[in-house]
Amino acid sequence: MDEKYQDVKDLIKKIDSSSEFKHKSVSYIKDYSLSKFLSLIRCQFNLTQKQLASKIKCSQSRISKIESSANNQIAIKDLTDYGNALNKRLVINYEDKTSKSIEKQIIIENRINCLRYLM
Repeated sequence: MDEKYQDVKDLIKKIDSSSEFKHKSVSYIKDYSLSKFLSLIRCQFNLTQKQLASKIKCSQSRISKIESSANNQIAIKDLTDYGNALNKRLVINYEDKTSKSIEKQIIIENRINCLRYLM
């Protein structure tokens, strides 16, 4: 049976590789998870950057910049623009850190799929 991982960071930590690689990979995933999620969700809707840009009424280069930005560079307006273009509602909330909700599992699976898509 395949080994199960809590998330991509857990998987990377268990890979037989240099600690520098592990540290940089985990740091990258943490710092760029939101932009990669936006890229993934765009792809799940079978949209190119240009098609999404048309829906948002911005340039394709703006979408590219968002999808390659660190988490701290993405504005809430960017998130709402994506949501509106994809007919989705942006929901921000706090949940218990110890919660093992199904939503967390979906987020983990999306991050794993995102990493596969990027490889």
